[in-house]
Amino acid sequence: MEFNISLVNRISAKAVLPDSMQVVGITGPSGAGKSSLLRALAGFEPEATVSVNWFGEGAKSIATAKAGSATKRVNAISACNAKNALAPVRVGLVFQQPMLFPHVNVKGNLALAQRHAGSKALAVEHALAGCECEHLLHKSIDSLSGGEAQRVALARALVNGPDVLMLDESLSALDATLRSKILRFLVKTCGRLNIKLIMVSHDVQDLALFCDGLISVEDGAVDAAGSVAYVMAKIASQGSVENPCAILEGEIIPHSDDFPHPFTRLNVSGNILYAKATVQSDNERNTNNNTEQGLDSNPRQARGKIAVFASEVSIDTNTQVNVPSSSILNALPCEVVKIYYPETLQYNNPQSNSQQLQTAIVMLSHGAQTLYARVSTLSIERLKLEPGLSVVARFKLQ
Repeated sequence: MEFNISLVNRISAKAVLPDSMQVVGITGPSGAGKSSLLRALAGFEPEATVSVNWFGEGAKSIATAKAGSATKRVNAISACNAKNALAPVRVGLVFQQPMLFPHVNVKGNLALAQRHAGSKALAVEHALAGCECEHLLHKSIDSLSGGEAQRVALARALVNGPDVLMLDESLSALDATLRSKILRFLVKTCGRLNIKLIMVSHDVQDLALFCDGLISVEDGAVDAAGSVAYVMAKIASQGSVENPCAILEGEIIPHSDDFPHPFTRLNVSGNILYAKATVQSDNERNTNNNTEQGLDSNPRQARGKIAVFASEVSIDTNTQVNVPSSSILNALPCEVVKIYYPETLQYNNPQSNSQQLQTAIVMLSHGAQTLYARVSTLSIERLKLEPGLSVVARFKLQ
């Protein structure tokens, strides 16, 4: 995926991501230009100059983008050989406000989308089940709650069969449990149908867990683009967030009779972590879940990942990982990499304006994986934390 966007006084952004990244998240502070960038990519900014290549070699040129009843043209190019006759890429955009057609009910909205469906269209029954809105089929649009309308709008987009699906805070009205369930379904479905999924969200945890790649936007420009780990590390090191989020990945241990507890176990380099649930890693997204329709089975060993915020991590200089002396279940041996202070963006400098700062972010490494801990400067002093020190990161059940 590659794009270059110019919109006078609003956006000047370019990024290149590996074509293998099926799900790409866009993050950044409020007013940074995330939604404007997404609208420009979808063709809803008529003054924007846009070049975009969604799928790498053999990609299709974008001709139109649709949302609701509107259709806009976008100035887009492809890296393909110009002699090839290329079909247009279908781009679907689902806004935070669902933009459902009010003159027909839910079934009517889906029927209209189905009438102009593309080759990647999902069956209505599968879209309804995956978006948790089967019971809404015969409801009028004005009777739907905000969350219900968002789920219907997402189902409608899937029934229409886009090649590229863009979500602009499209699940913001849902609680965390339901949002996670729908995102699991959505990521697997897009992986199976080869739909490129682009998500704008203020929920960093959702982006970290469900995306292959991230784009960080600041002042209308791309500040960082790449893997989730790379972008998260850059955001954290810049001190632009007070509570960085990290992703830990490992093999999911199958349930067995000798472990009767309702938790998932994750083997991270020989260390067992416990979670209420995990999200399957990107290379396992096409594996089967018998509770979800239309997904193929695959017997490979599943890999999963969990998100851990810096505020949830404590640092222990007692490096005996497997001694059950605490109610905190998860313990992971790590090494201190950096200590920095978001308030001043200055590394290893606990003084600012002659006043001691209260907290700092400690960057930890476990092999190639990164973890963050937000601790007091008093703890840093008492534990004598410094780069290179071996410690244990402890955090509660996720």
